[in-house]
Amino acid sequence: MRCICPPLARCSFVLILALRVVRLVAGGAVNRTIDDVRGDSATGALVQYLPQVPASSKMLWFNQTSCAGCADVPDASQTFDGTWTAALYQADIGSLSVTMKFTGTAIYVFFVVPNFLADSGLASSISCEFFVDSVAVGTFDHQSNGSGAFEYNSLVYQNVTLPDGDHVLLIETKGADAAIIIFDYAIYT
Repeated sequence: MRCICPPLARCSFVLILALRVVRLVAGGAVNRTIDDVRGDSATGALVQYLPQVPASSKMLWFNQTSCAGCADVPDASQTFDGTWTAALYQADIGSLSVTMKFTGTAIYVFFVVPNFLADSGLASSISCEFFVDSVAVGTFDHQSNGSGAFEYNSLVYQNVTLPDGDHVLLIETKGADAAIIIFDYAIYT
């Protein structure tokens, strides 16, 4: 089929179409990553881990480089950007928290989920609560299946209904039972 539009009309149509495509591409949603160690890929903002314990006391937060005496640790080569950050929660701590800031409309949080052997003596559960902008929005609970295997890139929380803007995500563990958190990364849109 042959176009019967005058050449100027065809050029205008092509130009308008091209501008719409550029606007869609420029204004479209983009995913950014928040690594446990390196922080936000766009802003460089680092993840905050609390409580912070002085180096002279017992180790609380640890990672692939600071856990030489740990019994069983994730394989860093299977984690995002080769890093992970973990802590063992115990009731006498009060609470453990991971906090990150981001700007967007969605957030996805990924842990390394351990399944320590039943007779290992290691914490066998994960139990945490998620807060966005100080509002409780979800929980994640996991009991070890005893296999001894780690589950990598485990999506433990997602929220795709956030209003566009600045947000603070808080991941917190507290209560009476020992638990482990191994934070790997988050993706926000």
